[in-house]
Amino acid sequence: YLEFDDSKGIELHHQGDLPARSGMGSSSSFSVGLINALTCLKGETLTKKGLADNALYLEQEILKENVGSQDQVAAAYGGFNLINFNIGGEIKVTPFAKLDSHIVQDLQKRIMLFYIGSGRFAPKIASDIITNILRTGDSLTRLTELVLEAVNVLKDGELDDFGKLLNEGWLLKKSLSNQTSNGNIDAIYSAAIESGALGGKLMGAGGTGFMFFYVPLEYQQKVKDTLNNFTYIPFNFEDTGSYILYDGINKK
Repeated sequence: YLEFDDSKGIELHHQGDLPARSGMGSSSSFSVGLINALTCLKGETLTKKGLADNALYLEQEILKENVGSQDQVAAAYGGFNLINFNIGGEIKVTPFAKLDSHIVQDLQKRIMLFYIGSGRFAPKIASDIITNILRTGDSLTRLTELVLEAVNVLKDGELDDFGKLLNEGWLLKKSLSNQTSNGNIDAIYSAAIESGALGGKLMGAGGTGFMFFYVPLEYQQKVKDTLNNFTYIPFNFEDTGSYILYDGINKK
């Protein structure tokens, strides 16, 4: 696809800090990073849009997987963005240019991430969601409305309201497919809410992997204690997207 000479071959090493098939967008991040690295190896560069478009083509057209388009865009662009998926396939990305850095820091402090189990194959769950689209149209419409509400909440700095929107969003997401959640996930979610979390969700298509919660600072230790059987994962927001760390081939 990228017009390399197959007879010469390429030796590629990949390292990921998180397990695959866990809902963190690792497969799409890999696709974006791979295309970025191979394009650089040819002495060329791609825009953020070009990276996202090529990763989408790789996963959806070449590999024929039932995957969405948000992870590839997020990995290519980085940061906080409003992403519009328009009829006809056009994707419009609008960065949160005026999102106050203090709001970002305060939001990060209130998000807690936990690893709850091994991976699952996201395209199978995504396929079930696609099958149910006609039945779940109202839920999808409301999920779209929640995005715009969340944008305004973040810009205004009303972070607790963001947590409450997450809760509504999770309940709606569960209605899209009976494979999204299960008894174990529901129990974990309920325990976190009872311990002080205002909302949260299972990352990715569903099934298992990582869960994150919006938790006011005064309740975070209680949530940690309640979910002490699961691995707590500290993290930082990222605003760069995929980039080349070092180019020793084309460096002049």
